[in-house]
Amino acid sequence: MKKTKLKMTLVLTLLVSGLLTFRGAFASGPTPVVQSSIKFCSANVQEALVKTEEGKEASEQWKQFYNKKEQDLMGEVKKKQTRDAEFEKKKGVLSASAREAAIQQNLSEDEKLHKLRFEATKEVQEEEKKFKEPILGKIKGVVEDVAKREGCSMTFEESTAPILQVDPSLYKSLTEEIIKEYNKQHPVKKEKKK
Repeated sequence: MKKTKLKMTLVLTLLVSGLLTFRGAFASGPTPVVQSSIKFCSANVQEALVKTEEGKEASEQWKQFYNKKEQDLMGEVKKKQTRDAEFEKKKGVLSASAREAAIQQNLSEDEKLHKLRFEATKEVQEEEKKFKEPILGKIKGVVEDVAKREGCSMTFEESTAPILQVDPSLYKSLTEEIIKEYNKQHPVKKEKKK
């Protein structure tokens, strides 16, 4: 859907540009000078997100959160594996009812572990969103500033609409400028290490 919308916008922009040029070529009287000053620009927002100083800091904080969640989850997995190994050793000497109770307990623990994994995944995704959203909002403003300064008629996301070929006079990638401008507009305050 996004690609189709982008292609339609691009085609419409080119058509309007062509029509303005065509109209100017066949107008009666003095021919007005119509210059097509369309400039297409792109930005890789995800790259900018992870390469800005604030993005690097947020990524590091998120990784710490992720590693803690993974460590906690692996602790629970190891406990479960230990209980499973103990059950395997004892199951031959257990009565049928004790064995059945242990199996039911094992299934219940499996279900709890599955629920823990699901909740941990959800928390990690929410935490990632919490770190990224404010930066993505700021990046949008920086994209607008840089695109305006560079005279872009349209700016699109590089990762979803890769350019295969284009006249360099009509196109520019803004990613590096966006990263530099973002770091200038939103500097990260570094803590002094003692």
